[in-house]
Amino acid sequence: MQNFLAGFLGIFILWFVHALIIDIQNQSILSKQIAELFTLPNTILLILITALVGGIVGGISSITGSLFRELLFNKS
Repeated sequence: MQNFLAGFLGIFILWFVHALIIDIQNQSILSKQIAELFTLPNTILLILITALVGGIVGGISSITGSLFRELLFNKS
């Protein structure tokens, strides 16, 4: 659980900040259109959903890496 949380939070925060910076730089032109396509009320919700998906993938990847390390280096 601790591995998942570390990977989730790391990627979630990174992805959220990166998407927010890109969104601010282009005055939300693309994110407004994508949010409208998915019938979302605003672009921040779109960025949060994107970060959530990235966080879940990061958490699963962190668990996978931990299990592989345990499999390879803990030969009892």
